[in-house]
Amino acid sequence: MIDEPYYGCYLEKTGLNHPCRAEILAQQDKEADSITADLLNTDFGSKYLFMKNMPHHMVDVDLSFVTAFENFFLIREPREMILSYTKKIPAPQMSDLGLDMQYKLFKSLAAAGETPAVVDSFELLSNPRGVLTDLCNRIGIPFNEGMIQWPAGAIEQDGVWADYWYANVHASTGFAPALKRDVSDFPASLESLATECEYYYNEMKKHTWTP
Repeated sequence: MIDEPYYGCYLEKTGLNHPCRAEILAQQDKEADSITADLLNTDFGSKYLFMKNMPHHMVDVDLSFVTAFENFFLIREPREMILSYTKKIPAPQMSDLGLDMQYKLFKSLAAAGETPAVVDSFELLSNPRGVLTDLCNRIGIPFNEGMIQWPAGAIEQDGVWADYWYANVHASTGFAPALKRDVSDFPASLESLATECEYYYNEMKKHTWTP
């Protein structure tokens, strides 16, 4: 597993002040071309490699390399996502969330003849086994019980930012129940951001499926 390999590159190019910025910049490669070369040429010693990536991290990156991988996209209802994000970054922008880049990458893959799977987080939480079994079938890998149950705590592959972002994941041993978050207190200052996010979310939502 590789956790967000372009995060340092993204922070270097944008100048954004994310939590743990200094540690990320000190630890990660910040040159996009060398990151991509490592991903394509390194022998990771395993039949399968899972890479968790954020499209908006790939600023000024030649994205043609992604066709060498099986790609799938995870989406979440925008207002819920934005409210969750404000716990760490009080006034997020699209450059923090990246739905525009996610949709752009999805469209470019579709135009190249690939039909990437799209998973909605609420549907995943509602039926983890069904959604992940179908996803594995679509991308050609075997389903494993470790995908729905795991020991609590950090893992070796976590990025240096894990202490800031992954507390709930580290405390978990499986998927949480699917619950709709109350968004009635959504800040008016973020309404325009939510509206823009909803467009990309709804476009990609058309490509989800329910087992």
